[in-house]
Amino acid sequence: AIGLAAQKSIANIFGALTILLNRPFEIGDYVAIGAHTGTVKDIWLTYITLKDMQGHDVMIPNEVIITSSIENQSRREYRRADMSLGLVYETSLEDMKHAVSLVERYLEAMKQSGKLQYYRVHFDMFGDFSLNILITYFSWTTDYTDFIKEKEMINLEIKKLFEENNLEMAFPTSEMIIKNEGSEKSLAKTSVKK
Repeated sequence: AIGLAAQKSIANIFGALTILLNRPFEIGDYVAIGAHTGTVKDIWLTYITLKDMQGHDVMIPNEVIITSSIENQSRREYRRADMSLGLVYETSLEDMKHAVSLVERYLEAMKQSGKLQYYRVHFDMFGDFSLNILITYFSWTTDYTDFIKEKEMINLEIKKLFEENNLEMAFPTSEMIIKNEGSEKSLAKTSVKK
């Protein structure tokens, strides 16, 4: 039992040395380690502490870290955003082209101002209840909070452009057909008499 405990401790210490030498993350970095994501709060000899999105402290043994995949999201050069906008099926062909063009022009202006690295906009598919436009862009903003604010600004501007151009966004709909059985019976009786 003592030998097993010592083996675990040695594995954790070796993990700490690996982390210190390879430096896959530093305190303050936002990382994903296995099933856990959060900001690195402390790096100790036997474990690290992450502060997750709910504000909880998550302690992960170093031996687990060196055998898990580590995604350091703070070291990325850009952030990617994907969204799908659905327009109602009544939207004309010209209006669909116009919608794609509006988004392209806006994102191109964002790119020219140095805020976006790259973007693409396409009429993507015929959805169950909407004509879908797929939008992908890569932002130079690496800080997560700033990225969310930038994404909100882009979403609001696209919504404003669509409203100004009378482009109606779709939402899940269903059609209900109510049959009047009394009328059907009377029609059947009439047809029999003929």
